[in-house]
Amino acid sequence: MSETPTPPTPPPGTPASAGQPPLPPAAASPAPPPASPANSAGLSPAEPAGPPPASPANSAGLSPTESAAPPSPANSAVLSPAESAGPPPPSPANSAGLSPTEPSGPPPPSPANSAGLPAADSPAGMPPGTPPDSGAGQPPSSPPPSLPWIHPNFLALTPQQSNPETARIFLIPVPYDSTTSYRAGARDGPAAIIAASAQMEDYDPELDLDLTTIGIHTTPALEPHMAGPELMTRRIQQAVAQYIAPGRRIGILGGEHSLSAGSVHAHLNAHPSLTVLYLDAHADLRNQYQGTPWGHASGARRIHDRCPIALAGIRSLSLEERDYIRQNQIPTWQCPPPNTPLPADEILAALSNDIYISIDLDVLDPALMPAVGTPEPGGLNWHQLTTLLRQIAQSRRIIGFDICELAPAEGPPACAYTAARLVAKLAAYSTLHPNPR
Repeated sequence: MSETPTPPTPPPGTPASAGQPPLPPAAASPAPPPASPANSAGLSPAEPAGPPPASPANSAGLSPTESAAPPSPANSAVLSPAESAGPPPPSPANSAGLSPTEPSGPPPPSPANSAGLPAADSPAGMPPGTPPDSGAGQPPSSPPPSLPWIHPNFLALTPQQSNPETARIFLIPVPYDSTTSYRAGARDGPAAIIAASAQMEDYDPELDLDLTTIGIHTTPALEPHMAGPELMTRRIQQAVAQYIAPGRRIGILGGEHSLSAGSVHAHLNAHPSLTVLYLDAHADLRNQYQGTPWGHASGARRIHDRCPIALAGIRSLSLEERDYIRQNQIPTWQCPPPNTPLPADEILAALSNDIYISIDLDVLDPALMPAVGTPEPGGLNWHQLTTLLRQIAQSRRIIGFDICELAPAEGPPACAYTAARLVAKLAAYSTLHPNPR
């Protein structure tokens, strides 16, 4: 049996039909088309030389059936969506490369929010889009005059009524009571007096005077010096000296009665002929008490070291003080019986033309003024005290004063109101002299 010759193996690149028995001319296949870029090896379309070139949608060489949707910027490594190469490139709102569910922080401030605050934190009263520092909607620098305000001044006077440039009376609150020996609380006196004065009528029927026209300025409270009463006395002297000026009267709101010495010493430098009228239930002439010569029991003694003094309303003193009064011939008037006036003519005779009035509120009857550090039975009533003060003011020049020892927690609110009314009286009386100088 004859063998059928085996056709030779076609060389590489030969079309798949090479080596086959020739077909009749009519059925001969046309020559293969030139190799396309997709068939550069000369293979038939059924035998591709390799994977088709990756299209932009299949840069990893996957077959068309395995290709994903056209790559998004999140799949730049040509992996399938399930095999992305990593987090998407950061967008301007995601500069930390976090996923959209992990924001890197608050969005950058817009021009309408230059402080970087969310809209909910914009300043109150501003329309949306207004920068907080633009000034729009900001509160006024002073209270609008179209609305009523309670000012923290004596009598709640307005800034215009208490203008320091034109005021004739300066009130200095001094909340100090560090040497109090019985009932403390006089440090709260100045604030209580100022608060009660806001409830007072501004008109004084006795003098037919509108108190708002005097010009009463209230300074900030003087901070206590806790290193000792002597240093506190010097501080008061320095504070008062800064405010003394021609035609101006300085009043101290205490605080314990040791404060008087510092104020008197400051006034002495401006008025060398000064005399002090000291109204108190106690003589306060001890050279020292409880280890200090500058405490409340030695206030009058430290004043008398520097200038003449007269005492009135006295009803309590030590043997030492009695002897000191006699040895130094200090004019002294005890408290008279109820409804009996103090001898104004005798008191005036003991005073110089320029006087300083110092009042411890315990000079009043404790039935009227129980809110003091050391109450003493008896005492002056309201009319006895104010009548004396007016008579003095009509013939002497009051150049300074103090009202001390209100301990508001030791009595009813009426005590603070009474003290405030007394301050107003002294302020008004001190303007009565025809030559205030």
